[in-house]
Order: sequence, then C-alpha cells, then structure tokens
Amino acid sequence: MDTTKERLFKLEMRLAAIEYLVANMYAVAISQVPDAERKMKAANEALRANLRGQVVPGLDAAWSDHIMAEMQDAMERVLVMMEELVANLAKAQAPGSAKAVAAVPVATHRGSAMSAMRSAWLRLSS
Repeated sequence: MDTTKERLFKLEMRLAAIEYLVANMYAVAISQVPDAERKMKAANEALRANLRGQVVPGLDAAWSDHIMAEMQDAMERVLVMMEELVANLAKAQAPGSAKAVAAVPVATHRGSAMSAMRSAWLRLSS
C-alpha cells in the first residue's frame, strides 16, 4: 500500500474508532433512562428528519444535495450503531438476564465498526 493509501486507511480507521466511541458513549448514557429504546428511536427519527431538511448555504442545489446525502449516510451509520448498542444493553439489563449488570454497562457491538474497517481496507487496498 502506498503512503497515500496508507494514510487514507489510517484516517478511515480513526474515523471508525471515533464513530464507535460516540455510539458507545451515547448508548451507555441513554440506557440509564427509563424506556431508553423508545426515547432514543424518537430522538434519532427527529435527527433524521432535521438532516433531510438541511441545505448547505452558498452552494448550488446539486452540490448541497450531494453533501447532505453524504452527511445523512454517515449519520445513519452511527445512528444504527447506537440503536443496536442500546438494544443490546436493554437485553443485557433485563430482569433475569444472565448478563444483567449492576454498574455502568459497556455496550458491545462489532458489526458496524468491523464493517467500516473491512470496507476501508477493501477500498484502499485495490
């Protein structure tokens, strides 16, 4: 891998790590709220709706639409990760669960972070 591809790969991995950490911190925080899954889904839907209505000032409509579509895709990846993490925490904290926790939980999720890493590697190694 040449140095440009290597730098891009490292940046992709840093971004995937940051996305995972943000999603994990959000999931742990929101899981402490009663009815966390429902409240989180409502908040995420409001965020999605808000993003759909955004424009980038100073750009023509086509570029603005393109930039906002990219932003929506990026946000969707993180929002889905958050939703999956909160659902996993809710299951782990359910009464009678073998994984019930007494202290602050650590959310676990491998799919989206691993998928992002694999996609970055395939894109940059070709």
